[in-house]
Amino acid sequence: METAVLPRLASLRAGSGRRGTDLDRAIRSYARVAVRQGLVDSMVTEAVRLRCARVHDCRLCQSLRLGDSLEAGFDEEASAAIDRYETSDLPHRVKVALRLTDAMIFTPVGVSPELRAELLECFTPEEVIEIVFDIVKWSSQKSLVALRMEPPLEGRNILAFDEIGDHVLS
Repeated sequence: METAVLPRLASLRAGSGRRGTDLDRAIRSYARVAVRQGLVDSMVTEAVRLRCARVHDCRLCQSLRLGDSLEAGFDEEASAAIDRYETSDLPHRVKVALRLTDAMIFTPVGVSPELRAELLECFTPEEVIEIVFDIVKWSSQKSLVALRMEPPLEGRNILAFDEIGDHVLS
């Protein structure tokens, strides 16, 4: 595969997100803003992030945990429940957010009037938009994953965000 043909993929593969193309910088800028919204609690955010990672089979994202969610009590039991969330004991709010995640990933027309009503019972309109932006952000790696160009990390790592960007902390 010629790197000149796929400059975005090549620059992301090389880990040059701060440099790279204008598209690289725009995607990273969007991601930084999307993950810092903070209206939705960290348990919902982490469940949505991990559902995207599992559905897309992103090795990198599956190896990470958001530091805020760990502090809030998100553990490996909650992580495992995401795969069977409908029959799990995850909170109703998390299940509704995961239903939206699945609908957006698998069948966007699957956001039924019933799901919209459930979303608005559990979340404010602003929180629903934040979840949507999170789903889009956590799905931006799909092209790299499809080509198995996402870098896997060893073990579990903590993901944190600051004003500069995202950082993996061991």
